[in-house]
Amino acid sequence: MEQNLQTQNSNGAGNGGVRVNEQSRPVRADSLNHVQHNIFNPNLYMLKLPKTKKVKLSNGQVRFEQTEVDYLPVAARIA
Repeated sequence: MEQNLQTQNSNGAGNGGVRVNEQSRPVRADSLNHVQHNIFNPNLYMLKLPKTKKVKLSNGQVRFEQTEVDYLPVAARIA
């Protein structure tokens, strides 16, 4: 059984012995040639939280109603 023991020549840049040139570099997704706009959609992260709402009736009584409110978590707000 033969072993393939090839070593790559270093270009002296300290990149682990791999020669890097412009043709061997991968194209970055955010380069000027490939502009891609990501629009943030908060509806993907929106939560419905229960909330108790205090309602005053016309006769002076107080009643509490359960409602839902929209909430955007902090991590989504930062994004």
